[in-house]
Amino acid sequence: MLIYSAVINLLDWFVETIGVAVISLFIGFILANLAARLAETLLSHAELNRVISKAGVRTDAELLLVRFVRISAYAVTCILVLWHLGILQYVFMAVLSVAILFCAAEIVINLLDIIPNLLFGFLLKRKNPFLQGDMLSVGRISGKVRNVYLTDVTITTPAEDILAVPYWYLYKMHKRMKR
Repeated sequence: MLIYSAVINLLDWFVETIGVAVISLFIGFILANLAARLAETLLSHAELNRVISKAGVRTDAELLLVRFVRISAYAVTCILVLWHLGILQYVFMAVLSVAILFCAAEIVINLLDIIPNLLFGFLLKRKNPFLQGDMLSVGRISGKVRNVYLTDVTITTPAEDILAVPYWYLYKMHKRMKR
């Protein structure tokens, strides 16, 4: 009898939490698609794309707004289902942790690009400062210095191309030319 009541309690919990969550998820997705279709109909009757194209904007604003409505409704549905299951705060913390991790990785990757350019830029400017209008020829790159920035130099080639040359490249080529 004890096993029977345990199985009944487990099935009752399963139906109340998981079953309701799955049904809510399907109903939410159906409502999201209905909301997107309603938004599509309303926006097409309002001729939003025609109005925006008169202003000179070339984009399918109706499609963007319909997708926004659909994705927003999906997100609300998922949040409500996670709240019903009692795991919203855990999922939120996991997503927030992953976002912080990606931001930290992005900062590190950008610093790996910026720091060498800053250091080599200071070394090159101390030894041989670049000024706007100077002729610069390093490796297969040559042209007139257009702008001098913190991490790179922009030059205008004889073919009128504008190139941004990072300082690490200039320093590497400068070292090769001295040998």
